[in-house]
Amino acid sequence: MALSTGLIFKFKIYRNIDYLFSPVEAPWKYEEQVFSDLWESRDDQFYPGKKVLRRQGLNLIVASVDGGSVLRLEQAEQFIRLLDWIANSTFVYNNTTYRYKDICLIFRDHCFANIHAFFLAKTFINGDQVRLNVTYPHFQSGLQSDFIDLSMTLGDVKTDPASGVIISASAWLISYQQKQQTHLLQEMGKTWETTMGQRIWRREIPTDLLNVYFFHSNTLEEELDEGNRRTMPKFVLTFIVLIIFSVLGTLTLTRKGRFVAIDWVISKPYLAWAGLLSTLLAIISAIGFGLLTDIVFIDMATVMPFLIICK
Repeated sequence: MALSTGLIFKFKIYRNIDYLFSPVEAPWKYEEQVFSDLWESRDDQFYPGKKVLRRQGLNLIVASVDGGSVLRLEQAEQFIRLLDWIANSTFVYNNTTYRYKDICLIFRDHCFANIHAFFLAKTFINGDQVRLNVTYPHFQSGLQSDFIDLSMTLGDVKTDPASGVIISASAWLISYQQKQQTHLLQEMGKTWETTMGQRIWRREIPTDLLNVYFFHSNTLEEELDEGNRRTMPKFVLTFIVLIIFSVLGTLTLTRKGRFVAIDWVISKPYLAWAGLLSTLLAIISAIGFGLLTDIVFIDMATVMPFLIICK
């Protein structure tokens, strides 16, 4: 009973794939750490479009419902509406309401909210793509000296063969990256990502001409949790069937005339129940003790009861 308190107060299943399927001293972990050290997620080292493996963020693909170009007038207008909706979105963490601007990375004193995509959509709404010579994959506007890389913003682009000016595109790719210097910021970022994902899934987005598909830093963990919730009823049912089978396997049948009856002299059902009970107590005690001593309970260890009982 004392050891089982670990299951009550400290139970948590660890599902990190990198931790489970690679050695602690794996070379790739050092290599990834180099990227993390040189391109951290702090505001003073943030640059839009720079993809860092450990950076926390929400990625969205936006496509037309009818499969046509997303640069048409109505689609572009609704895309700008979508950008405003995401930038002003709110979420609740610890009974406090926050906005995306509270966790976003800062670039040139502004919260990064895909302004380049906003500017490009406005250009096509106003019909200025030819006048401004909006080419692909690089475009240079008269407002700045740097080239804008559109290869990470537009997908399936068709251009004019003569001038290289963009004619149409089938999808947008926009990213929202969050601060993650502290545990609090990481948890707030996960809450915002999950909240936005649920709203997009429920089609609460302010557009009827565009489809929005999302992937964020916590998608894999959420899918694993959802899979476990779906399989848990089957897990319990299978465990009950296994226990019943183990008990019935100790019964010996004998024929008495025309009837078949249980031979209670040879059968040992109570011994089977005692074995199952001791096994269950051993599992609870071992897992509880491990959790109390901060030993990680990994996802694959959930098959342990089946292996022990079957043995």
